[in-house]
Amino acid sequence: MSTTRPLLTQREAATACGVSRTTIRRRREAGELPGAVLDDDRGWLIPRRRPPRRRLPPQRPRPT
Repeated sequence: MSTTRPLLTQREAATACGVSRTTIRRRREAGELPGAVLDDDRGWLIPRRRPPRRRLPPQRPRPT
């Protein structure tokens, strides 16, 4: 049995969390998705948490 967590593409992670790919990208860029790695073939890969703790709430726009 493998001890590594499955890696999801940003699209797969967005679907699993019920948010947009943009939200996943922003969270990744903000360092809120530890363990994200850049793969030459698949792009950014996000580790899947086990068990899923909660869905990521969408980020609210910052007041200007």
